[in-house]
Amino acid sequence: MINIGKVESYNDLLQIRELNQNNLKNNLSEEDRLEYGFLTLDYGIDLLKDVNKIQKSIVARDNDKIVGYAIVIDKTVYGLNKLFDDLIDRLSTITLNTKKLKNINYALVGQLCIKKEYRGMGVVKEIYKFYKKEYSEKYHYLITDIDERNKRSLSAHLKIGFQIIDNFYWGESNWNIILWNWNDEN
Repeated sequence: MINIGKVESYNDLLQIRELNQNNLKNNLSEEDRLEYGFLTLDYGIDLLKDVNKIQKSIVARDNDKIVGYAIVIDKTVYGLNKLFDDLIDRLSTITLNTKKLKNINYALVGQLCIKKEYRGMGVVKEIYKFYKKEYSEKYHYLITDIDERNKRSLSAHLKIGFQIIDNFYWGESNWNIILWNWNDEN
């Protein structure tokens, strides 16, 4: 049975790191990237420790084994990583419903990954249900960016309720910025 919770130990971070490494774009075949999706950002253990000091990542566990994760970040990660910084800078230029995002409290998905054998089992939905339960009182929106070539990830996020609000070019790819408005839901 899959249980959703938060990072509890250094061993959890090591398991996240392993999942991250196994699913990086450069470590997958073109066929696997197209069929299963891929990760872009290589999270070293130090970056994982740093972001988990700010907010604990959400994990899906099958017994003691982590089979999925969502890295929880917000604007306070600025300065830890160039991709974070560039995304936050881009978000600060976006106006949504006459309000500038830079003036609104939002959370970011630093990365989402589900182990290959657990995909298609509703784990993404459960992780995001937990994410909303834990953070919707503190944040108005949940935002992330997805490489436009990662069709599987974009499709999974749109099913959850995310909407594309912008796009930008970064690191030789076009990226969709997507947002889940927690204020529009009960």
